[in-house]
Amino acid sequence: MDSIGKSFFIAGVVALPLSYALKQIFGIPSAIWIDPTLIIALAIYALIPGVSLNRSAAVTVLTAVALGVHGFYLLRPEGTAWQAFHESMRIPIQLALCMLWLSASQWAATRYPRVLTKWLTIVVICELVIGIILMLCGLGVFHFPIPALNEYSVRHVLKQTRYIRGFWWPRLCGTFDEGPIFGLFMFSAFVVFALMHSAWPSRNRWLQVGLGASSLGLLGSASDEIFLGAGCLAAFAIAGAVLK
Repeated sequence: MDSIGKSFFIAGVVALPLSYALKQIFGIPSAIWIDPTLIIALAIYALIPGVSLNRSAAVTVLTAVALGVHGFYLLRPEGTAWQAFHESMRIPIQLALCMLWLSASQWAATRYPRVLTKWLTIVVICELVIGIILMLCGLGVFHFPIPALNEYSVRHVLKQTRYIRGFWWPRLCGTFDEGPIFGLFMFSAFVVFALMHSAWPSRNRWLQVGLGASSLGLLGSASDEIFLGAGCLAAFAIAGAVLK
């Protein structure tokens, strides 16, 4: 059973960058998109007995579901019954699945730290390369044989370029819709690599490459949100030190 959970976890890590921006890339903007990683998290939860929600996560999910139900009945969104239900419960359901993925990640990180490091590094490198390729295409360096990709790349460069002290900085987005989301993904990966490095100080090539690639991704995103994330992380670290 552990080998099945390991395989599902690897698939979930690989699917992390498959965001709703793929709808725009493939020209299906009206399709309903569910992150594959969240579906995989549900499968891991159903198959692996060791993966479970702790009490605080369960309370958070139940509170979100209760608020969603409250909004559905008292502040009913416009549209059909299904559209109203989808609009009211979309975020609570996503939150529940995210909590399941967090629990699955904790389960896998304690059992397969090398697997997590290797595959997260591969995903970060691929996402960085995709972001650079899409940026170069949007700048007109080359063109894809698929017109939809060319249009998407140009649109992203026009929308996501930042003007910083007289310098135009085209932000990397990768398979995400915006540079800040790309930056937060890279920041999350950087935090995971940093924690792995502190708990696993021996030299590991995958870990070093992952730290370098995620750092480049942070710079390429040129987003303010990474500073907010760093501030929150510092606040949690200080609070933990004070409580100790």
